[in-house]
Amino acid sequence: LVKVEELWANWGTSNADNNLLRRLKPMDKAVILLANRIAADVDVMDALMDYCNRQCRVKVKQASGDKQKKTKGKPSSSSFETYHDYSNKVTSLHDHQVLAIRRGVDQKQLKLTFDIDDSRVDRIIQQAAFSKKHNHQLYQDARKDAWTRLLRKRCTSRQWKEASKRAEERSIHVFCDNLHKALLAPPAAMKNQKALLALDPGFQAGIKCAILSDEGRVITMDTVKFMGNAKDGGKKKLISLLEKVKEVSGNSKILVVLGNGHGTREARQLLEEAASEGEVETELHLTSEAGASVWSVTEMANEEFPNDTAAAIASVSIGRRYLNPLNELVKIPPKSLGLGMYQHDLSEKVLDDKLSLTSI
Repeated sequence: LVKVEELWANWGTSNADNNLLRRLKPMDKAVILLANRIAADVDVMDALMDYCNRQCRVKVKQASGDKQKKTKGKPSSSSFETYHDYSNKVTSLHDHQVLAIRRGVDQKQLKLTFDIDDSRVDRIIQQAAFSKKHNHQLYQDARKDAWTRLLRKRCTSRQWKEASKRAEERSIHVFCDNLHKALLAPPAAMKNQKALLALDPGFQAGIKCAILSDEGRVITMDTVKFMGNAKDGGKKKLISLLEKVKEVSGNSKILVVLGNGHGTREARQLLEEAASEGEVETELHLTSEAGASVWSVTEMANEEFPNDTAAAIASVSIGRRYLNPLNELVKIPPKSLGLGMYQHDLSEKVLDDKLSLTSI
């Protein structure tokens, strides 16, 4: 096998190739050694990466049923339905597509492969590694082995890693830009209103309600259930809360802050019916409820509300972030703020650093 080293050194000489090739045994080990030398060639790697960056395509399919069973507690494959039969050039993928595909693969909902023209790759290796064309079977087998065993995975892994890194950097940029805007949002102008009603929408658990003063102090908290036969009772309780806000505020128009999450439409409809029946004028503001439930289970929230459940105090966060966004948003873990692009897949340390820098 040491003769292969001599073969590599004498590439292209007149009679050295044929004489050496006849003396190489066993051929499979010679192919492996030659393939390793080809794979270690910098010019070959550069040429292949240049080609992959221009022509490599991703092929995404739905993962098999056996793999999906292992992801208990994860989103169903329907969350990635867009990518169940998807193909595109790597360089043409948008950042959110790269992050979505990566999440689907990590959760074993998607299967990712790369489509590369093997015949074109063989010609590229031939041109980059050898000064002249060699048609002997040994060379052909070595080029094929170098590509299939070593270089293909190396090239595609590096290209996908670079695409993921670029997508992460841009996602962090989006997070910082949105965070900067959210934290600099001006505090609410309460005018002559001294209280507001904050609503955290829900269904079976009901709508969590909190009456807050204009300084964010909690006056009272309650739950309005409205599903099925409880609708009439829930409507009466909501009217009672509206009247209490009116009494505390001393203003005929009641300020209501509603979280824009799951069940917002139903909560808004119930509020309109209650305001109409109670002959109360309301001023409705929608605000993001992202992270409210996360904050409600923190030690800080538990210290402030030791006798209340986490679900009940989430509405307090919704109301307070309307009154003073900066003061409330800095309490919430960055990845739960809902301000980025797939921020749950990003480094939590980087997001924490960006939150600190932006807050400062």
